[in-house]
Amino acid sequence: MPFYKRSVVARRGRAAVPLGELRDVCSLAALTLLRQLADLCGHSLALLGDIEGHLLALGRRTGRLHRRAARLQALLRGRPLRGATAAPASVELQIGTEQLSLRVL
Repeated sequence: MPFYKRSVVARRGRAAVPLGELRDVCSLAALTLLRQLADLCGHSLALLGDIEGHLLALGRRTGRLHRRAARLQALLRGRPLRGATAAPASVELQIGTEQLSLRVL
């Protein structure tokens, strides 16, 4: 699923419990950060999975295109190009005193 279609849902926190010590506040903040990082890792894993799927599809299409180009190259090997201007072959015949010229296109 693309990133712009993902939605992050806010969770309800704990009931408001008075935190008496600084250690409790730091522990709760660290726990909240770890949960947010876990959610972020889940999103990034899904994004990397999407990218991997797109790369695999691109690799398949590229391989298919490469095979088609190789087959086309093998078929056209040795054939002159259609638009190429090669000098026309000419054959000259002499019969008696007359000279005939025959051009092969």
